[in-house]
Amino acid sequence: MVSKTSVILFCFIIKLSICASVLNNIDYSFEIMDPGPNLVKRYYVHYDKHVDFLGAWNACLRYGQRLATVTSQEEANLLQETLDKVPRKSIYYIAGIDTNGDNKNWVWVSRNNAKVAGYTNWHLGQPDNVYDRCIEVGRYGKWTWNDVNCCTPLYYICED
Repeated sequence: MVSKTSVILFCFIIKLSICASVLNNIDYSFEIMDPGPNLVKRYYVHYDKHVDFLGAWNACLRYGQRLATVTSQEEANLLQETLDKVPRKSIYYIAGIDTNGDNKNWVWVSRNNAKVAGYTNWHLGQPDNVYDRCIEVGRYGKWTWNDVNCCTPLYYICED
């Protein structure tokens, strides 16, 4: 049986394909932060080519990774430590999407499924636009989240 979330995710990805970037011949750059003994994930920050959300999601899959999720304060701290070491300060996609366009149904897109987001790190007053259905980090400093249009070309962060 196909879940409602899977159907919504599939439709969302189909809609995004209209503005999807071409991923052939892209050179990637990244920084890796070692998660240490208590965390089991690593973040990979790609900052040499701008892509839309679907392009970021596909690029991470090509590396055998997934677009980054942030599900706890510990992971937020790890992401902040990682981004603080990246030489190019910018704005990056992470794996959050709003499935209903109401700023209330945010999920993490992880490989071929979606998981409801629990932990949040929204910047004050965010999310604020029902047409912005993806999550970016870096717009307001200290790596808080902002909602953004999924067709906006940005850098991106993967995890394993």
